[in-house]
Amino acid sequence: MNLDFVEDNEILHRALKPNPTFWSTKDNRPTSALFKDSKGVSADRTGSRSESEIRNSMLTKFPGLLGEIQVLTLDCRKLFCKVEPDPLVDNLFHALIKGDENIQLSNNQARQLAKLCKFIKYDRNPQL
Repeated sequence: MNLDFVEDNEILHRALKPNPTFWSTKDNRPTSALFKDSKGVSADRTGSRSESEIRNSMLTKFPGLLGEIQVLTLDCRKLFCKVEPDPLVDNLFHALIKGDENIQLSNNQARQLAKLCKFIKYDRNPQL
């Protein structure tokens, strides 16, 4: 994993917290609110980790998660979003999804990512 650049084929993972503004029961999918953050949208890169390692990492950081969403870096870039590595001391996999002109994604970018992303539901008692 290149710590200086996120490749187009990398999958980004974002925690889906149990917040009603992040999930549309009508559409049965995440809302654009999940992709709105004035500091950039926080996500994790897969790196060399397995799905269970990613799930365990997210559940450790955010107990009670509904699950995660996954989106391909290339799909973000097709919407003119910037995807930048943002490694943290305790998380080398951390990245940010930013808008083209501003840090925050536009309403359209957030709406399109909500439609493109894949939702992975977490079991309350996963068997690893």
